[in-house]
Amino acid sequence: MDIGCCMGDFAAYCIDHGANHVTGIGISLNMITAAINRLTHGHLTFLNTDFEDLNIQNNLIYFIGSLWGFAKETGGINW
Repeated sequence: MDIGCCMGDFAAYCIDHGANHVTGIGISLNMITAAINRLTHGHLTFLNTDFEDLNIQNNLIYFIGSLWGFAKETGGINW
C-alpha cells in the first residue's frame, strides 16, 4: 500500500522491482486521476480515499516509510 501516493511513481517503482500488487491511496482526486491515467499496469490500483477511512483486513499493516520522491527530485538526502 502506498499511502499518499500522489501520481503513483513509488507504487510503479515497487511493481517494477518485484511487488505483486500495490494499492495507492490519496485524498487528492486530481493526483489519483493522474496516477490512473499515467500508469496502466494491471497490478496497480488507485483509490481516492483517506487512510483513516479504510477497512483493513485483520487490522494489520506493515509500514515502510520513504522519502523516495524527495530523494529522487533532489538527487539524495543530506542530513
